[in-house]
Amino acid sequence: MIAVEPKKPLLLLVDDQAANLHVLVASLKAHYRIKTATSGVLALQLARQEEDRPHLVLLDVMMPEVSGLDVLRALRADPATREVAVIVVTADTSESSQLEALELGADDFLTKPVVPALLLARVRNLLRRKQAEARFRRVIEASPSALMIVDAARRIRFANPGAAAIFGYTPEQMTGMAHEALIPPAARERHHAYFAQFMAQPLSRGMGGGRELCAVRADGSEFPCEVGLSPIEAEEGQQILVSVVDMSNRAKIEARLRELNDDLEHRVSERTAELEARNRELLDAFSKLSVAREQVTQAEKLASLGRLVASFAHDIGNPIGNVATLTSMLADKQRDLREQIANGALKRSDLDAFLAVSEESGALVMRNLERARELLVTFKQLALDQATSQRRELDLLVWLGQLSYTLSPALAEGGHHIVLDVPAGLTLATVPGLLGQVITNLVSNAVTHAYAGRRGGLIRIAATRTGDGWTELTVADDGAGISAHDLPRVFEPFFTTRAGQGGTGLGLDIVRSIVEESLAGRIAVRSEAGCGATFTIYLPGATAV
Repeated sequence: MIAVEPKKPLLLLVDDQAANLHVLVASLKAHYRIKTATSGVLALQLARQEEDRPHLVLLDVMMPEVSGLDVLRALRADPATREVAVIVVTADTSESSQLEALELGADDFLTKPVVPALLLARVRNLLRRKQAEARFRRVIEASPSALMIVDAARRIRFANPGAAAIFGYTPEQMTGMAHEALIPPAARERHHAYFAQFMAQPLSRGMGGGRELCAVRADGSEFPCEVGLSPIEAEEGQQILVSVVDMSNRAKIEARLRELNDDLEHRVSERTAELEARNRELLDAFSKLSVAREQVTQAEKLASLGRLVASFAHDIGNPIGNVATLTSMLADKQRDLREQIANGALKRSDLDAFLAVSEESGALVMRNLERARELLVTFKQLALDQATSQRRELDLLVWLGQLSYTLSPALAEGGHHIVLDVPAGLTLATVPGLLGQVITNLVSNAVTHAYAGRRGGLIRIAATRTGDGWTELTVADDGAGISAHDLPRVFEPFFTTRAGQGGTGLGLDIVRSIVEESLAGRIAVRSEAGCGATFTIYLPGATAV
């Protein structure tokens, strides 16, 4: 007999930005069935389809026409979709925005940019909780015992078929009914006192203290019963789970109720332990990821500083060497001149020649010293940028030229070259140290992956201003490209195609983290196998730090 694999839960992803949907789909498609909607209207249509209703909705807030909060309000107002799990995803991190979403009935809240691992964990945990709640409701509904949920206003919020059968109502008739209607008139005043006492000290216990209690059916007849009370914390406030047992069949019902209660407690305990273990694993994994990111970031900073020092040492050697040669030559000329004076053989033409050589050598010394000074100033600025997170305005053409210069030794080993396509005068207010780390990582990634086993690669770095005032930076190579299978995963932590060859799998994850979290920008990649790869970075006109 062939076992049928259970159908995966269905997720509805709602966002008016295709790029955001792409990130969500890439993070979740391996584990769930996916539907997408780019508007609130389409989201409500898909959510209300009876034949394939989503188990969970990932809902963007900021959408035109029908906002995410409008969609959430409509979902909670519709009985068919009221219980669908909803995670609100938005770039608005304000407390008021989160409170509004949660008050409207959102089950969870995530801020953009979304971390794929955290997103997947939140979705899994919420689906497990919803499944546990559904099982809890099914257990209550399937119980032969009469079970009801009563709120602080003494109204029945839920009644299972067992309760409806005992009291002679339908579950729909009992929902919203004042629970005093089930109590004999003579006992209602005493019951109010019991109820107030319980709400003051809401502990699970039986009601009546050993005395026989009576209840009233829909036809007015009374029957002896035993009542159990258990407090429930709900979003609407304190509620009470009320179990009513017909005393005429007490032994059988008590045994069944104990069995169900034990099973329910066991299931809840198991699920709670499982969720706690998963949460610990998630926290541990997140902590390890943060440590690994920090270690790789520091190592890359040190490597970058090492490349800068090597380039500076190499290039400053030329002007210093020239100065040493010129001063040595002048010393020789001075000795010859003194000998001619001492021997009385000095001629005017010899003196004129010495003065001409001295003037030319002095000018060359000054030019070489000025070149050395310029190199030192550049070195100091680049070193300061790499060591701090200070924000300043960059002339991108000049700054990228300086950065490319520091990368030239590593590129020279493979005969690779960088070409800049940046208009003169284009500026950007940003953190040069962080942006430099991003560009350096992308160039290093191209050298390592795009040009593996190949020489003479060309890396083009371009920059332009977009119509909305943002700055677009692209780093494009003409290398091997990225396969369609690997492309959606390139920014995932620890994903690498060079496992066992020294790759950490954190280079592009750090790039994404810096661009989105530290520079408040966006990053995208497009590529085809054999056609190179292009990474595009979008940065705001004023980068928030």
